[in-house]
Amino acid sequence: MSSVCPQDVIELLEKRVKSRFSHRQIYMFSGLSFEQYVGFYASSLSLPASFPDRAFRSRWNEHVKSLCADESVLATLQRLYDNSRDVGVFHRLMLLPLSKVEETQPYPQAGHVVESGRRLSIDTKAAMLHEYHKFAMKRSAVQKYSRAVVLKAFEHLQALEFVVPTTEGSSGNIQKEYKLMSLLVEPGQVASTLQTYAGLPTEIQQWAQSSIC
Repeated sequence: MSSVCPQDVIELLEKRVKSRFSHRQIYMFSGLSFEQYVGFYASSLSLPASFPDRAFRSRWNEHVKSLCADESVLATLQRLYDNSRDVGVFHRLMLLPLSKVEETQPYPQAGHVVESGRRLSIDTKAAMLHEYHKFAMKRSAVQKYSRAVVLKAFEHLQALEFVVPTTEGSSGNIQKEYKLMSLLVEPGQVASTLQTYAGLPTEIQQWAQSSIC
């Protein structure tokens, strides 16, 4: 029994361990409100009371407060919040802004936070292709399709409205390849459909049970 953040952690197990694993998983979504989420980001950026230079610490922390009130920063945090609510992403989000801090610019800037958030945006199609190729490589019996065929299948799911852009991802100022997508079908519905699907390959049935159930 364990509690982990990565959803694909089972794929990292050795084959002998994986074969003995029960594959019972419970997915838990963070209950943080957006205000709490922003608060965690502010505290992650703030300097602690133990910081030796009190004057600089005070100026830095005041700048962090104003940074977290910036509309462009809030929009970036809202996009990340709508996607996963994972506070662990803050460390990656802060990497670019903090790397730009220097003597002439001693505080993180809103523009760098926005750029960092853009880089962290999920490329839905790339993630889907990666998952498909990882699945196909591990199961030799599964027929492998070209990138064009897989993308066409994904577009067909969009046409059927099984997969749709999120409210944030549908904004006109976001590039097409960075639009966030939502699955409108519950995992339980997918699982029950696969159980009644005639002729479904065993490999796909096992993968579905370990990935969405």
